Amino acid sequence: MQANSLQLLLYSLRVAYQFSINAFAKVIKVQSDIANLSFHDQWDHLVLGPLSKLINNSHHSSHVFVIDALDKCGDESNVRILLRLLAEAGSVVSIRLRVFLTSRPEFPIRYGFCEISDMEYQDFVLHNISLSIVDHDISIFLEYNLRLIRQERSQDAAWPGEESIGQLLKGSGSAAAIAPETHPIEIYITVLQHSISSEYTDEEKEESYCMLRQMLGIILILFSPLSIYSLAYQTLAERYVRLISTPLKRDICGIDAPGKLITDVESSRVQQSLPPEVQYACLYWISHLQKSCAQLRDKNQVYQFLQENLRHWLEALSWMRKISEGIHAITSLESSTLTGERSLLCAFVRDMKRFTLYNRSAIEQAPLQIYYSALVFAPSMSIVRQQFQDQLPRWIQRLPNIQKDWGSLLQTLEGHLDRVQDVAFSLDGKYLASASSDNTVRLWDVATGQECSVLEDRRLDNFFGSCLLAGRQAAGFGITRQHDQAVGRSNGSDATDALGPF
Repeated sequence: MQANSLQLLLYSLRVAYQFSINAFAKVIKVQSDIANLSFHDQWDHLVLGPLSKLINNSHHSSHVFVIDALDKCGDESNVRILLRLLAEAGSVVSIRLRVFLTSRPEFPIRYGFCEISDMEYQDFVLHNISLSIVDHDISIFLEYNLRLIRQERSQDAAWPGEESIGQLLKGSGSAAAIAPETHPIEIYITVLQHSISSEYTDEEKEESYCMLRQMLGIILILFSPLSIYSLAYQTLAERYVRLISTPLKRDICGIDAPGKLITDVESSRVQQSLPPEVQYACLYWISHLQKSCAQLRDKNQVYQFLQENLRHWLEALSWMRKISEGIHAITSLESSTLTGERSLLCAFVRDMKRFTLYNRSAIEQAPLQIYYSALVFAPSMSIVRQQFQDQLPRWIQRLPNIQKDWGSLLQTLEGHLDRVQDVAFSLDGKYLASASSDNTVRLWDVATGQECSVLEDRRLDNFFGSCLLAGRQAAGFGITRQHDQAVGRSNGSDATDALGPF
């Protein structure tokens, strides 16, 4: 189609009059090149044609087209043509047709109305209408919509109160009174002046100013437009990163015992050390960051936070018993950095994912091991190890021999008490089931290595006899990456492999 305005009218016709769909279909079947026809021909075939069908098929006394913001509806010349065609439509088809149209008084639109007889339209200039009438209309709008919100949220019948509505009305009326020819800078100043109430305390004003600076500052430096939805998430993500950067620290619960198991620490101590707002920020800052659609770059706030606080963050997640959720968050962060394959941030996130997966079992049981065994046994070329090399435990006089880089083993799943007999992947590759001679079948989350559930029954000994892996080997097995597939491998030299999508 050649103009958004025509598309809007066609959509309105299709919704209001279901039978006109057939008329559209017939036109398109006959005129297969309808999209290439002139605006005027499209109008005749797709608008006037279906309208003429309404003569004998409608019981309505009149029909109304509502077109909002005509100045935003496409090419200027087509807008002028549309105005003329709308004026002529009432006399062309034998129905009572009315058009309610709103627009800023741009030159092409004013010129288009000059070509129409005064007898065919009435115009209302908003700024020539009494402010009392404008306020009355806005108050009706506010009361109606606030009533819906009150019902949806089960608010008290007095909510939000006449005073609050009055404040909203005052601000809305001032904005509505801005003349269309006003310079944009003056419009912005007026809006900003009315965004901070004169009744605010100095503290409330400063908080509002700070919020405006943050939001408007982000808008000013954007390379491309970003929705308010994304801006809100970006602001939240930045605030959460700042929120957890300060309180997070080594041994945040004050345990001072590297081997202390999480089961031996009172939950009240964890709650006291990690208040709800910090726990929420730890758990969801990456989710908010992703929803903001922010471009992740080297040396930015995220990169600096991870370089300084990665281990503190993982320790906090461990005390919260949310390591698996953290691994999912890291995986999603990894997907967001893939556009910068050679970036430092991308490399760091990939390495910290391997680091976390490899040490998941240890830090889930003893959170402070993130500073000890996790770092000591990390490969020498691990970016995370190199980042925190100077923080290796000094009391270890002789460090173990370690591999140079991460191998194909992603993680080891531990839980069975006897030999693993069979394993099988779910069809979507997200879960792995393992059967053992200990008469249990365990279900694992492939992405995180978390044990999801355990089935216990002596009859399960041969439950997966026909599955992908068979063999009687030592208990426990690993997941490795091979040809972009997950490989389940039992700990033993003569075990076969179970392949699945990864």
